[in-house]
Amino acid sequence: MYAGMKDIPQYDISTMSAPYTVEKYLEAIKEAENAGYSVIIIDSLSHAWAGEGGLLDKQGKIADSGRGNSYTAWRQVTPLHNQLIEKMLTSPCHIIATMRTKVDYVVEADSKGKQVPKKIGLAPIQREGMDYEFTVVFDIDLNHNAQVSKDRTASFDGQIFKPGEETGSTLKAWLDTGSDDIGAEKPITIKPKTAPKEKKADREQLINILKDITLQGLGFKPEELAPWLKRILEREDISGFDSMSDTELITAVNTAQTELKNRE
Repeated sequence: MYAGMKDIPQYDISTMSAPYTVEKYLEAIKEAENAGYSVIIIDSLSHAWAGEGGLLDKQGKIADSGRGNSYTAWRQVTPLHNQLIEKMLTSPCHIIATMRTKVDYVVEADSKGKQVPKKIGLAPIQREGMDYEFTVVFDIDLNHNAQVSKDRTASFDGQIFKPGEETGSTLKAWLDTGSDDIGAEKPITIKPKTAPKEKKADREQLINILKDITLQGLGFKPEELAPWLKRILEREDISGFDSMSDTELITAVNTAQTELKNRE
């Protein structure tokens, strides 16, 4: 909707209307790839989650239809979410996505040991963990000021600024350097699974969160965890956390949090 405005370069638009199904997003990305575009802007990715026809809508309708309850309905919805993530990660195009925000809460133990929600700030309206999949994440306020909340390029740390042409030039320069070390002046190939040290830290954090929610919040016994993971991920070959992908860890954390909230 901004095409043609002052200081905004021309670009092509593919309009999407409700229902905002994952299938529509997948098809739009595929069409852009086939047309030879090098950059895709998804505005916004929140609709695929919380919009009409989005994954939350689909999950609710499955539960209401009697084909499953609110928990088992995720077995049909989660694979679609994973398909969208994989499509974005494996696309030959650079993908920029916008997401709306909401007040975010975490569930933690109070002084009496009771699990209670605590407000921790703002979070994107998407399935929890979606920001793990991006190279750079900017939080932009109502005055268009941007502050980075995740930056594998180390180009924007500690800065508050209005994004503009220079922002794009900085990202392009980093992409063109092609270095295996973030911030180094050596070539790097941008792939979703770069920066192994950061990924390792992310995995450790996810595993710890998953253990806390399932073993403490949900009261699982250790021997009950593996069967639960096999059921929600629909994989019988899961032998432990090391056998799970990052996407599966995020899915497990999201499912555990949903189940915990449903018990409150």
